[in-house]
Amino acid sequence: MVFGLYAGFIFAGGGELESECSGSACTYTRVADDYDEESEFALGADLLGHVSPQFRLGGGLLFLPSAKVKVDGASRDAKFGSELSAVIIGEGVFDVAPTTALTLRGMGGPLFLFPGKDLEDAIDSVKARCPSCDVSDGPFVGYTFGVGGGGLFSVGNVGLRAGLLFQYYGVRTLRVEGDTGTGTGTAEETLSSAGTRFMLTAGVEF
Repeated sequence: MVFGLYAGFIFAGGGELESECSGSACTYTRVADDYDEESEFALGADLLGHVSPQFRLGGGLLFLPSAKVKVDGASRDAKFGSELSAVIIGEGVFDVAPTTALTLRGMGGPLFLFPGKDLEDAIDSVKARCPSCDVSDGPFVGYTFGVGGGGLFSVGNVGLRAGLLFQYYGVRTLRVEGDTGTGTGTAEETLSSAGTRFMLTAGVEF
């Protein structure tokens, strides 16, 4: 078995923040805004086993301490909280020199968003405005998948690795359902995001 730890620096990405409403009290059906990814870094851990000399299979965790975006036209970032992805990983390892190999991996699995900062404030605001509404507190469950590649360098019993990782994700970030208290009926509103991240990664494996 191989245990790896790595850090990722997020340098690009973006997506769409979508709000939908259904019910007699709705004044809209769908509103969507584009955003730029503003998350700064991620931390990861893998546990992989060799299925063959050139292929490893296992699982891993990818953690974002602060997930945040900049919606087009907004004056500041929107901070959603922290994310934890639990993924299945398949990775090819191709030797190019006695101490050097190229890697190519694919991953996918569930994503958990733990509300914080602006998202937590929005949830509290909705609860105060509509005490009778059913408002989800999270954690919110979504999905993620991605691909990556890079180099693996053997230094004694330790492997040093560096590479590029592409991540796609989708998650519902808010759900409100109930009687609005305005006499206009009921509504169910959801807010969700789907986007991409590109990150440079570096780490070690044992």
